[in-house]
Amino acid sequence: MRVLNDNNEQRTEVPQVNFSEVLFWGLLSGFGFSSMLLAPLPVIVAHLRLTDPWSKVATLLGALIGLLFFELPVWTVAFEFAFALVAADMISREKSLWWVLGLPVAFGTAVAGGALLVFASQRGMPVLEFWRQLVNDWTLQLKTAVPQTPVQWDVITSLLTEQGGFLLIGLLFLSLWLSIGLLAHFGAFPAGHRLGGQELRKQIAPKWMSLGFVAFFLLGILNWPFGPLFLGVFRVFSTVMFIFGTCAISRGLNRRRVLTPIRSAVYLVSVMLGFYVVVGLGFVSPWTRRFLAEET
Repeated sequence: MRVLNDNNEQRTEVPQVNFSEVLFWGLLSGFGFSSMLLAPLPVIVAHLRLTDPWSKVATLLGALIGLLFFELPVWTVAFEFAFALVAADMISREKSLWWVLGLPVAFGTAVAGGALLVFASQRGMPVLEFWRQLVNDWTLQLKTAVPQTPVQWDVITSLLTEQGGFLLIGLLFLSLWLSIGLLAHFGAFPAGHRLGGQELRKQIAPKWMSLGFVAFFLLGILNWPFGPLFLGVFRVFSTVMFIFGTCAISRGLNRRRVLTPIRSAVYLVSVMLGFYVVVGLGFVSPWTRRFLAEET
């Protein structure tokens, strides 16, 4: 009898799961992977709504949907899957904002750089030469797909060749921040979560970062060999300042108790039409904090 009782005590309950919910979040994850920019969004929500391992199952299902139904390239889905999974895991563990942003972006950058090294070695080419050829192939495909579009393809080719890595880092920051910002805006995080709206509104750029932002811009526009490098760092800084700028907008709207629908419209216009205005708000946020401070 004691053996039976001990066996019963050692049994662990299997978490109950609604398979239709797993399928639902899997479908949304598939759509997210197809959008690329918002790939982390449904994966993060799945990890907030479902328990392990079902959140991972839903994400894997989304990757399969992206491959089979949206016919996305395998390397694209694999990259988005890993990037979103790392971000969702950090959020589930309630890490601070810059850990949640920084670690997945560093991971994604390392994966992309490693893949570039592997592909270049397989071709027996130096990495930079392989990268130039890859960019030329991409722009040629785009030019063939949209031949009548008035685009300066030589400018795009030069920009991607010189600053492609920095553009990737900025895009990863932006993708993850848009997902976090949307979830915070609509109250998807549990009460007291470190990424809730109340916590995010406390984010203000340090003065040294704003000064560094200007310094990298000035160094980038100088006509010297390292100009493109500094300009690339400036582009990453621009995305970070955009994050601080949206937090500044949120503080101002919250201080005036603006309704959620109007806030949504303001955010939409800011992201779609006023990116550099928001970057400017982030840049001046250390000196305007008292004007946009929330009432207590």
